[in-house]
Amino acid sequence: MNQKLITLSTVLVFNLLVFTGCRKEELNTTQDNATSEDMLSTDKFWSECRLTRLGYTTIDFYHQFKYNNKGLAREWRVHYEDGTEDIYKLEYDQLNRLKKATDYYDGALFNTIRFFYTGNKVTKEIWYTPAGDIDFETYNTYNWLGQLVKRENTNGAKTIFSPTIIGNTPLFKLYFDDELYMVGEYTYHQPNKNPWRAIPGVDYGFPYIALDFTNWWESSEKITIYEDGIPTVIYAYDPAQTVMSFGQQHSLSSVFNYDYVNELDETYVFDYENCGRGQHHDPGNSSKTIKPSGHSMQSHLLSEICKTLRNGAKANAVKEKFRQLKKLAGK
Repeated sequence: MNQKLITLSTVLVFNLLVFTGCRKEELNTTQDNATSEDMLSTDKFWSECRLTRLGYTTIDFYHQFKYNNKGLAREWRVHYEDGTEDIYKLEYDQLNRLKKATDYYDGALFNTIRFFYTGNKVTKEIWYTPAGDIDFETYNTYNWLGQLVKRENTNGAKTIFSPTIIGNTPLFKLYFDDELYMVGEYTYHQPNKNPWRAIPGVDYGFPYIALDFTNWWESSEKITIYEDGIPTVIYAYDPAQTVMSFGQQHSLSSVFNYDYVNELDETYVFDYENCGRGQHHDPGNSSKTIKPSGHSMQSHLLSEICKTLRNGAKANAVKEKFRQLKKLAGK
């Protein structure tokens, strides 16, 4: 057992060094040319896995990414279950650092975001209205390992992350005006390449107040929301029933989860450039009885939570949405 742990640690350290080396090499590039929709990236990232789509097998809710000719993400599209979309157009400085994002919601300009750095970490974002006025500001705090530990904005939202030394986050807590609104709990039982980490140029989930890019994709997730201090578990995945499938370059192609709170299942699926896809797990192998409407309800919960926690959301709107989600889940 100890030998296996030592071998695993060695592999993880080697992968981390390779990734860090690639990021440092990226800073030497100074050209940032525009590219057409169909142009393939031609730089060194062409030989590396790049996430193009993160979605679900049961619903039209997904994240989609496009890249420029340097292999940096130039567009982040979020398509929600209700048909609305956020499309973030991304721009970079001469050091290949994200400097500006423009958010179009349902085709109309919604926010312009400017990023400010301390070293190579974003420590401040300014979000502007379509008229050019400051809408709100967001501040990121990091620990000595460079891991995100706090994200807060001037609308009163604050998320506290508790990362481990290897970069996974078993716990986050979301507050509005210092009142606890949500807790996320996670386990990490199987080493893997987190697809969120395969988006060159984007190091964290800036469109959202509570999205950190952990080192591994989680084996389980438990989401609890609070109203007046009273907790309600909205969903919780059983780690014993989680099945991860891998494709080329050992990249995750799908993750099957079983929600033991609602007796529902969900499968995440991932597409890449230059990585391929593996075989998807058949959710019919679940040992539990799945409700007939389970797929649509579970995916709807995920879509609504994602949309609700967009950065800049106001406390009253979030609280009202959480009430609706409780009713949807029959709580």
